[in-house]
Amino acid sequence: FKNCYSLRYLHFPKVNGTSSHTFQFCKNLETVVLDSITSINDRFFINTPSLRTVVIRQPDSICTLGGGNVFQDTKISLGEGFIYVPDTLVDGYKAATNWVTYADQIKPLSEYIPCTAISLNATELTFTSKQD
Repeated sequence: FKNCYSLRYLHFPKVNGTSSHTFQFCKNLETVVLDSITSINDRFFINTPSLRTVVIRQPDSICTLGGGNVFQDTKISLGEGFIYVPDTLVDGYKAATNWVTYADQIKPLSEYIPCTAISLNATELTFTSKQD
């Protein structure tokens, strides 16, 4: 996926392994959802400046983080994005090797609100509210 500028959202049901620089320079990638993953290699998301949301749904174990540079040059590394993990694993992630770097960005899945993509093609929009 390196240098893929059109990516904005990715959902992977199962990831068997990762390699470094997989999403490097995917400048428009904002959200990645990983249902099942056991480890993320160093520099996996490096130089992905729009990345602000990573969701890890692996329910029974903490995903190993290969190094402190996984989220380098992302909104997450700047403190403007979040990593959502199962509620029961939040404290474990915050204390785990390499994840501790992003402890302030780690949130419970129960707080994750997925965004629905909306495409509008209009020159003018009018919103009205119903008044009693």
